[in-house]
Amino acid sequence: MHCPDEQRLIAAIRSDKLTDEMRNHLKNCEYCREVGEITGQLQTVASSLPAPHVAPAPVMYRLAKQADPDIFDRVLFPIRIVQLFFVIVAVAAAVAVLFAGTRFLFQAVRWFDSLPCFANLTGTAAFAVRIGAFGGLVIAVFLLITAFFMWLSDVFREWRPVRLT
Repeated sequence: MHCPDEQRLIAAIRSDKLTDEMRNHLKNCEYCREVGEITGQLQTVASSLPAPHVAPAPVMYRLAKQADPDIFDRVLFPIRIVQLFFVIVAVAAAVAVLFAGTRFLFQAVRWFDSLPCFANLTGTAAFAVRIGAFGGLVIAVFLLITAFFMWLSDVFREWRPVRLT
């Protein structure tokens, strides 16, 4: 048997906000009274337990690496293969962009001109939009390159040949 007020009652008990209406309902509904007692007991037990403490990810990473470096390396081997693949793809993409030259950036800035909200701009407004678009693209590319090299330094710092024996 279920009562339609069960979830509302549980939420009220957990938040410690029982109204007079809910107290009257508890007196009349045997099912809710039992659910209320169990919920109250669980709240008491939960409040007596210490708060869980999980170490930060870098600490757990170092502890796992120190526990058994060989198993740690075998577990990370597939991840390192994928990282190496992404490094190769990223380097190939960077070379392709270098060969495309500044033409790529100027085409990207011209794309802003094709947007309906910027199509009718002329004079100083158009110049400001082009400079802003070009500057934004340069900053975005710079941030992506910085993030890529930070990631790449982490990959190579952690890379160690793995013995699969």
